[in-house]
Parts: sequence; C-alpha cells; structure tokens
Amino acid sequence: SRGYWGKGYAREAARTVLKIAAEYIPEISLISIIHPENTDSLKLAAALNAKLERTVKFRGGNWCVYRHGN
Repeated sequence: SRGYWGKGYAREAARTVLKIAAEYIPEISLISIIHPENTDSLKLAAALNAKLERTVKFRGGNWCVYRHGN
C-alpha cells in the first residue's frame, strides 16, 4: 500500500535480513533483483552498499542483479 511508502520500512527490513543472514548463513551472499525503472529500490540497494553484478533478461525485460556483502 502506498501509505507505507517512504517511511523506511523497506530499509529496516532489508538491514535486518542482511544482519540475520550474516549471522546464520555467512557462506551465502544475498542478491536483489530490481527492475531498472524502480528507482526507489535502486537507491535502497545503493544505501545498503549492494553492488551491481549484472543485468539479466527476465519476463521480457532487463533486470539488475545486485549482490550484498562479500
């Protein structure tokens, strides 16, 4: 729901997931798959220090794959 946009919930949730993953499954690096027009998600990936790894074709379009950590 748009009423929850811009309140930092996605950032808080993503940071929590990354923290838990680092603690319990440190051998696995997480990725985010983001449509290039989703600028808010691209900004969030940058804020989380994720690095663009590659672009892939999926469902008729190009998607960005960002890797977290490692």
